Amino acid sequence: MTLLLASISPVLIFLYTIFKKDVNKEPISLVVKCFLGGFAAIVLTLIMVIPMLAMEEHFHSPVLKSIFNAFAVAAIPEEISKFVILYWLVWKSKFFDEYYDGIVYAIFVSLGFAMIENIFYVFEHGMFTAFIRAILAVPGHGFFAVFMGYFLSMAKFSPQPNRKT
Repeated sequence: MTLLLASISPVLIFLYTIFKKDVNKEPISLVVKCFLGGFAAIVLTLIMVIPMLAMEEHFHSPVLKSIFNAFAVAAIPEEISKFVILYWLVWKSKFFDEYYDGIVYAIFVSLGFAMIENIFYVFEHGMFTAFIRAILAVPGHGFFAVFMGYFLSMAKFSPQPNRKT
């Protein structure tokens, strides 16, 4: 029970803080969908990662193997998955009506993902991992989501130049 609380509490604290900062509150149903969408992003990530794991054996250098694992196996599939879920859930939503909304929704998707990932890592590696992930991984997922949400909002709300065809 202690490991579970250590896994989820940093995520819930971060989400509470972000939700409170939103002046025009988003509907609870949509932020919950975004949070649960983060769980679905885990499945999408695994679908992308499993074929890549076979490619890992082609790297003989430990440095190249580490770079491959950090980017091709972890970061890129995770971020693509979170973006796909975010876009699918909110792009056409009538509630996605201001710039900050994209950031809020992106953080909820990313921290849904981070919570499940946190539970797996903490149950496998223990309380020290919970502490380190609370300081680094959970805020990292949240802060990187700010960029994703910002650029999603820019894409949605920035005026489009007139195109002559």
